[in-house]
Amino acid sequence: MRVGFLVNPVAGMGGRVGLKGTDGKTAEAERLGAVAAAGDRAREAMVHLDRLLRAADRVDSLEILTCAPPMGADALAGTHVRHRVVYTAPPATTAVDTRNACAAFQVEGVLDVVRHDGPFVDCGTPAQYLEANLASSGGASVVGDGAVVAGSIDRCVAGS
Repeated sequence: MRVGFLVNPVAGMGGRVGLKGTDGKTAEAERLGAVAAAGDRAREAMVHLDRLLRAADRVDSLEILTCAPPMGADALAGTHVRHRVVYTAPPATTAVDTRNACAAFQVEGVLDVVRHDGPFVDCGTPAQYLEANLASSGGASVVGDGAVVAGSIDRCVAGS
């Protein structure tokens, strides 16, 4: 089995200090006291995966396609999990790097679970979530069956 694995190294930093995301705001988040934790969490997950695969004698059953540090390979360093870097981002990553990494995974054929011919959209902020849903719907607002709307809707994603 092949799996694509990427880490947004600044994931969660903005929320911890009330910024609603870190796109373009990493320095501000750090100034407010935010500390990047995504890499450490990813490392914990990969160490745990390594233990599980070794305990089941299945280390060779998985190949992880990933990104150069800080977007994934560093979390796999020192494990027995087979991995291969398919995308290299600059040290200061952006949402564009997430999209580019997903495109690299698609080229490698590891996006079997996420079949999508359109663009890959980072959904780390409410604005990006809206962009992704509008792109998926062809630009039409998306309103869930149980949502109650009073008034008109313009560029909206609403659920119940």
